[in-house]
Amino acid sequence: MKSIIRLMAVFAAVLFVAACTPVSQAVSEDGEIVFGPPITGDRYEIVIPDRATTSERTAAMELSLYLGKVTGERLLVVEESNRSADRKGLFVGKCEYTQKTGRVDYDKLGLEGLHIFATDDGNLVLTGDRRGVLYAVYEFLERYAGCRWFAEECFVIPQLDELRMPMVDYSYIPPLEYRDIDYKCIYSEPRLVVANRLNGFFVHRCIKSEWGGAYHYKGFVHTFNQLVPPEVYGKDHPEYFSEINGKRVTKGRTQLCLTNPDVLKIVTAEVRRRFRDSPDAIVSISQNDWRFYCECKNCSELAEKEGSQSGPLIHFVNAVARAVRKDFPNSIVDTLAYTYTRKPPKYVKAEPNVVIRLCTIECCFAHSFESDPFNASFLNDLKEWEKCCSRLHIWDYVINYRCMMAPYPNFHTIGPNLRYLTKHSVTGIYEEANYLCRGGELEQLRAYITARIMWDPEYDVEKGIVEFTDAYYGKAAPMIRQYLDMMREHVLAHPDRHMRIWSKPNDYLDKDVLDKAMEIFKQAEAAVADDPVMLNRVEMALTSILYARLYCRMDDPETRAAMLDRFEKIARRVPDKLLVSESRTATLDNFIKSVKKSLPQK
Repeated sequence: MKSIIRLMAVFAAVLFVAACTPVSQAVSEDGEIVFGPPITGDRYEIVIPDRATTSERTAAMELSLYLGKVTGERLLVVEESNRSADRKGLFVGKCEYTQKTGRVDYDKLGLEGLHIFATDDGNLVLTGDRRGVLYAVYEFLERYAGCRWFAEECFVIPQLDELRMPMVDYSYIPPLEYRDIDYKCIYSEPRLVVANRLNGFFVHRCIKSEWGGAYHYKGFVHTFNQLVPPEVYGKDHPEYFSEINGKRVTKGRTQLCLTNPDVLKIVTAEVRRRFRDSPDAIVSISQNDWRFYCECKNCSELAEKEGSQSGPLIHFVNAVARAVRKDFPNSIVDTLAYTYTRKPPKYVKAEPNVVIRLCTIECCFAHSFESDPFNASFLNDLKEWEKCCSRLHIWDYVINYRCMMAPYPNFHTIGPNLRYLTKHSVTGIYEEANYLCRGGELEQLRAYITARIMWDPEYDVEKGIVEFTDAYYGKAAPMIRQYLDMMREHVLAHPDRHMRIWSKPNDYLDKDVLDKAMEIFKQAEAAVADDPVMLNRVEMALTSILYARLYCRMDDPETRAAMLDRFEKIARRVPDKLLVSESRTATLDNFIKSVKKSLPQK
């Protein structure tokens, strides 16, 4: 008999890998549920409701597929009325059997909560609502079979002789209703998105109903010009737009006059139209992405009374939200607390169907929100917004938009920041990252770790990094972790340096740390020199170091020329049109040209 390997998981879940003589019972003498060896179709089947939803069917097929990969045999998926009397069942979704147990509160679970439990007669239940049932299946496969969906072309599916688990009763409701990130690498396919529990705007395009669906918007952000187009109304109704220095501005950078009753009527009608087209959507009523708010007498008086430019905005959005709620009782509208509207109003409270998206754009991300006095004003605003709205979401940033390819050592802050936010009533988070193209620094690792923390703010980041890097970088994993540790220690050693979303790399990184990084990556490349796939992944990670050195002109011209040649050869492998900053003119070609101009001309 092979030795038994125990892999300890949270909540004392135990997974055994063994080759034992077959057992006919589903519950062992010591009270464990036993699958194998292997899980054979003559003893088990997957059961779904007779009128199963599309997401219940998908969940069952995913369970059959991956349990088959783990154990070597796929189980049959049957409707409940056709189940066999002599087989044990893995009940997926809202089966009658499940509901008769009386152990599941679907109202409490909502759309995304999950419940996994064993019954005394040796059956197993994996259930939840629209998305929750899928999450239940993936949770089971992760927790008890060791499966991981790390990244494109990097799924880890163990092959086991036997799978044992305790008589489990595990339920979970995610603290965040909205979880979104815009790294393109993670929303390339629905399985990767759903396995990592994302449900927001950027992933909704690949998450159709059979995968549980996702939140979507009709107008994601900065929608004032969409709702009241200046080119339509500006000529005849300049009063609809910002008064700036005593003059109405109808072209270029303008906002709406939020105390104008006709503007309210136009926006309300347009929002109603959007809800008629997409009743399940969120409609954003949000300022354009610049300043220039209206300074007319009425807007200024209301802003002064409320102590913030958010005053006119929230009064306006509330009026729209109340009006559309009459026709669309489940409607959600949202707006921004951003730049000039970040400070909350003194008196007005947001309507229950209004989401406030508070933005962290001014913060330092080298240090956690709570630990850095630089972030104190943001935290003060967060605490005040918590008092005046019931649905508070955060628009957060995990990238340097001045230099999107540069190192951005913030893995150590994402967890503490999300834990702090959820403790202050935050119910949704969008992590804005490299939404423009592929090729950002460690984008696959960043997408995976960030998604896991949003699902569970108590997630063990260090453990997750070890698991991911072992799978994704192979023999180079220890070097990648050494690099991450070194970068973290470097930024933490300089509490007076702040890493913002428009910082230059040399604002927070010194040449000596990048010198050490180059040495670490040499070792990483050597470790995987005989593995083309792993070597490519290591080289792609190296580009961030090369880019930072080139951007900051850290090296002598001869060294810089060699680095540029290497950087270009690797960066050309990126499948998208690579951009190096948020500007759409910041192409790879333009960056290379700019560096070449700094070199001595032959």
